[in-house]
Amino acid sequence: MRGRGHAIIVSPLDSTRVSMRYRQLGDSDIAVSELALGTMTFGEQNSATEAHRQIDIALDAGVNLIDTAEMY
Repeated sequence: MRGRGHAIIVSPLDSTRVSMRYRQLGDSDIAVSELALGTMTFGEQNSATEAHRQIDIALDAGVNLIDTAEMY
């Protein structure tokens, strides 16, 4: 998908419809979600079960950008 796009999904938290927006990544044909999931706390502050649930919620919401940096 080039440029901006949208995905209409049903929120797993409250069953409302939400729209995830996407942006083109540089000059590539890759579209990334405007929101990202940060995973810095995975393994330290979150259990594996909680981490998997958070990833599932993010993916269900249309997030396709996951920040895996351990620190900045």
